[in-house]
Amino acid sequence: MESTLIKKIIDSPLGIPRSYFLKLTIFALINIFLINFLFLPFITRFTSDSQSYLETAKYFAGKIADNQFIWRFLKPVVPYLVALVSPIFDFKPAFLFINSLFYLATAFVVYKIIKLMFNNDRQALVGSIFYLSAYPVLEYGIGYMTDLAGWFFFVLCVYLTLIFLKKPSYKLALAGGLVLAIGFLAKEYATGGGVFFVICLLFIHKDSFANKIKYLLVYSISFLIPFGAWQLIVYMRWYYSYFSWYNLVYHDYSGISRFYSEFFRLVLKSLAATFLAGWIFVVAGLWRIKKISAENKKIFLALILPSFLFLFWPAASSRLFFIVGLLLCLLASWGMVSWSFLMKNKYLYLGALAVVVAGNYFWFIFDDRLRFILNNILKIHY
Repeated sequence: MESTLIKKIIDSPLGIPRSYFLKLTIFALINIFLINFLFLPFITRFTSDSQSYLETAKYFAGKIADNQFIWRFLKPVVPYLVALVSPIFDFKPAFLFINSLFYLATAFVVYKIIKLMFNNDRQALVGSIFYLSAYPVLEYGIGYMTDLAGWFFFVLCVYLTLIFLKKPSYKLALAGGLVLAIGFLAKEYATGGGVFFVICLLFIHKDSFANKIKYLLVYSISFLIPFGAWQLIVYMRWYYSYFSWYNLVYHDYSGISRFYSEFFRLVLKSLAATFLAGWIFVVAGLWRIKKISAENKKIFLALILPSFLFLFWPAASSRLFFIVGLLLCLLASWGMVSWSFLMKNKYLYLGALAVVVAGNYFWFIFDDRLRFILNNILKIHY
């Protein structure tokens, strides 16, 4: 029995066939190496946001911080993890280490989502590569930001919900709520995972209304207790809350007015940057949407609202918009594997993937120049 279990783990780490696990891991590690050791010192900017996360991590580590950015205490997960490993790596390398772990974990979760939905390992690998190499992940994921943790907890919430749909249990509802709470304390993107669960529970899960309410209560309570407890701690210690942060963000009415006056052009630019050449396969996936199973069509529909929650935020950036990345990768992976002529020819298949990855790196390397050109063409100021 023990030898069988060991063999299964060796042959299928994390339930992924060994060859695909190795390919995905190697691809992820190459990106981590390129970003951390080649591009980060010369291209990736250390922004004011990055500085605020760094100072928050120093505070949690008991160091004297230059400034206290109180609003960062509302989302302590990543700075606290950085603080934990900072004695080993120091603070900036600790950020890279933590985000690299989230990057690897996200790769495996996205793979598992696609495999669970389509039962196709090649499609799961393709979709994961699309996700890992997307421009927002390269630019804002592995560096000194907290976005990657938010995306990870969003996709993990989605994965747990998909498992729940196949085999509902209160344990899964409890786990889903806890993951959502931790995710929300990392970055607000995780909110989409909670919205996805509620939509799936109410409109896809087949059960009595009374049982649905019970599952929802378990999910909600397991979310609210840890999340609410931390918010209370922040309020009692620093007299600060999400309402304070909301007022801070929305006080610049002139900036918000300009944003909405340029809204459609900003959305066009930022959405284009989220996927670049991969949009070809997204369109192909939409074109062949009728061939997707009825069950997966429902899941796609349930993902639409969570994936477009960024429209409620008065700012435009590919990193804010990348919550849509999972939906786009699902569509793109389906579109690519649906082109049988492409998948049957190894060179065409690898060439197509290379074009998508190279396009994302091109945007990543030259984003400042490209953004300047696009802003002038589209006449936008953001």
